[in-house]
Amino acid sequence: MEIILVALFGLVIGSFLNVVIYRTRAQRKIWLGRSACRFCKKVIHWFDNVPVLSSLVLRARCRACRKFFGWQYAQVELSTALLFLALFAKFGLTIQFGFLLVLTSFLILIFVYDLRWSLIPDRFSVPAIFVALAYQASLSIPYQQIILAGAIGGGFFLAQYILSRRRWIGSGDIRLGLLMGIILGWQMLLV
Repeated sequence: MEIILVALFGLVIGSFLNVVIYRTRAQRKIWLGRSACRFCKKVIHWFDNVPVLSSLVLRARCRACRKFFGWQYAQVELSTALLFLALFAKFGLTIQFGFLLVLTSFLILIFVYDLRWSLIPDRFSVPAIFVALAYQASLSIPYQQIILAGAIGGGFFLAQYILSRRRWIGSGDIRLGLLMGIILGWQMLLV
């Protein structure tokens, strides 16, 4: 029963992550307003908002205007559910599991947004850094190791940023490197 609940929770969170991604790009408030087709602006009914299933039934098209809205919705929803299930299988219902659900959600936001628009918004990376710091602190990792790992991760991307004069990567990648360092630890960064 717990597995089913975790999977459903992952699907719902994946659906919410899609809302965050598109509303961030459109500079709209995340919490206000109903979901609408980005082409015809028609409000999406609740029965067309069922994670994964709606995309399959509608073949990733708007019911009203029939424009193709893409498979990203179903992919993010399904990926989130699968990642949540993998974390549940590894950690069970623990504090660590809770931290990792939040961290995974931020990483999905960062990955999809960066993939689509080659940009990593601070509104995703900065809170993720704080969650990663809290997670590592909950594991009693010495703060010196956390700082060192973050500095190595961020420093690697900062060096590329400076050397390329911002042509190779953006400043969001520096924060992503910092986040990777905090999550992985300096030993894993060197692998």
